[in-house]
Amino acid sequence: MLQQVDAQQALERVSRNDCVRLLLKAHLWRLPDGEFPWVYTDNPQALDSIVIRHGVRIIILAPPERYPQLAADLLAERIQQSPAWPDPGLREAWQAEPERENGARGKRLEMHATGPSFAEAAFAAGFARHPGGQHDPHWFYCLTGRVDFSAFVQHSCRLCAGRELYELLLGGIKYDETGEYLAKCLDDGPSFVCEVSDGAGGDIPVCFSMTHLSGSMGGIFTPVEHRGHGYGRSLAAFQLSYMLRTRGEAWCHVNINNPPSYRNLDLIGMPRLAEPVTWCALLWPPA
Repeated sequence: MLQQVDAQQALERVSRNDCVRLLLKAHLWRLPDGEFPWVYTDNPQALDSIVIRHGVRIIILAPPERYPQLAADLLAERIQQSPAWPDPGLREAWQAEPERENGARGKRLEMHATGPSFAEAAFAAGFARHPGGQHDPHWFYCLTGRVDFSAFVQHSCRLCAGRELYELLLGGIKYDETGEYLAKCLDDGPSFVCEVSDGAGGDIPVCFSMTHLSGSMGGIFTPVEHRGHGYGRSLAAFQLSYMLRTRGEAWCHVNINNPPSYRNLDLIGMPRLAEPVTWCALLWPPA
């Protein structure tokens, strides 16, 4: 049985761990200031396994061995809260969802968990798979403090403002075909570029990156013709140093199928969670 608990107190308690705090910041950035998500647990005393919901997004912070029971409790509606599950807020979130593709039936829940096995536990419990709704696991890197990675900046890098890098980044980002999200990120800023001399008094942009609306480092892209020279590592070190110097914290997700990117972060000493973060879209109740 999952019980609703005081969200502010629960989040303050689990957020004493900096990486957990930044993980929640990365996944709950759409939440308006002063507003809290719904928080549930099957162990109110220890809070060692919690379920956080905002809209249709559900974040699981629990040991993997607890995944099967948490998934079963969610599916069977063993949730003690007021008003009862699914509450009006969740129903409104479902109504605001765009029309489901491929004839999918049911209510979509977007699950995020620190470990790739939650999706399997959810399917085993009886959730239905949402067509096209599962993503590759990602490593979550996070760091706080005044750490300086400038020793790893071996090429010329600089800060950019506005949409200077829009066309360059649009050519490398595959998840934003319209460019609408990218434009918002660049307007919010900052963005970053690594350049090399063209031999004629000018500079050639060889690697570029942005900052996600959540504050996460993201969108680092090196065109194929410029790869293999360490430009991505220099720019990652430059951007991380800037984030830590100006905000005292830095974080990012890196696809586990992108070894060049996560090896760069490993090489410069950026710490990551032991288990990858995964997310998938499920249907509740199943069709």
